Amino acid sequence: GFVTIAAPIELQVFEGDSLIGSSRNPRIMLMPGRRTLRVANPALGFERVIPDVVVDAGGTSRVTVPVPNGALSVNAVPWAEVLLDGKVIGETPIANYAVLPGSHEIVLRNPKFPEQRRTVVVTLTAPLRVGVDLRQ
Repeated sequence: GFVTIAAPIELQVFEGDSLIGSSRNPRIMLMPGRRTLRVANPALGFERVIPDVVVDAGGTSRVTVPVPNGALSVNAVPWAEVLLDGKVIGETPIANYAVLPGSHEIVLRNPKFPEQRRTVVVTLTAPLRVGVDLRQ
């Protein structure tokens, strides 16, 4: 049988200590029966055990893995409008904004200074704090 892993971030898929695939694989082949899988993205600080995945012979089981949000805080001197992945999320200071883990683009805008762009990686291990001096 097969299993498909659906998640908003890329995950490695393990059975026991063996890496058997990734959430990027359309289907992962497994022997039929009940399985306990572990999914992880160590770079983003995410790991979860999924017990009792039922794999039917010739069938495909779909497992959806919810991923919690990480926290992003942004500040700028002077103030700035902040866009996250092209969407306005407010003006600085922004504290503990909930965002999916992974790579994101931040754009800071103030009409008196050049626009600043940053690529950041939000993880689940600690809140991400970004500080920018637009005068430089």
